[in-house]
Amino acid sequence: MASTDQSKVSIDLVIDPQTQKILFAQAGKDFVDFLVSLLSLPTGTIIQLLTKSSSSDIGMVGCLGSLYTSIENLSEIYLQPKYKNSEEYHSLLKPKNLPGVPRLLSNLVQSVKKKLYTCPGCDGTASHDPGAVCPYCETYMDQEMEIVDPSYENEEENRGGFVTCGPIFLIMDDLYVEPISSRVLIDLLTKFNKQMSDLQIKKIDISMIEGLKLLQASLQCKTDILNTVFLNVES
Repeated sequence: MASTDQSKVSIDLVIDPQTQKILFAQAGKDFVDFLVSLLSLPTGTIIQLLTKSSSSDIGMVGCLGSLYTSIENLSEIYLQPKYKNSEEYHSLLKPKNLPGVPRLLSNLVQSVKKKLYTCPGCDGTASHDPGAVCPYCETYMDQEMEIVDPSYENEEENRGGFVTCGPIFLIMDDLYVEPISSRVLIDLLTKFNKQMSDLQIKKIDISMIEGLKLLQASLQCKTDILNTVFLNVES
């Protein structure tokens, strides 16, 4: 269920041709890991993702976006001394990303990922601020450091995420997730009074934009999320 494109994840939409509505979706590890990881995103990161998006139709719901912008624009003269140009202040607006984020989420948070800088002549010091001064040689710490992903013993661990490889999961229109089994599928078809042969399967690739729209919809809606975000996405 995963695309070979490292910036996209693919899922299968199960559509009722009569109503042109998505009944549920089928997806593998990559998409489910993305959904689970939405639960762990800091509020500051969510606001950044939705307000800094290049897509004009994506924005932060409610007034948190306005609050974030006002604090971002607040002059340092109004801050406590310990917060002026400090790690605590930067962590509030740009929280650290969690390790082992899945493929699609890592692309979503890339734009708000912090960089590390060090002194060209000294080892053992690092800062998120390229204007910081090295405490040892008093030169600017403006040399960007290379951040290396951790190594793992096997491919399963290397992929990280939350669920294991292999199983296919069912995702309902309210984002309820469970592994697909014969019993689950039969119960679901009975609920909709459908046979699998009556339904249409549409495979789509989810890009960063659809990922952001899904994040936004999950904050706004309790149901109809798959139809809101994916119904008109080209296969």
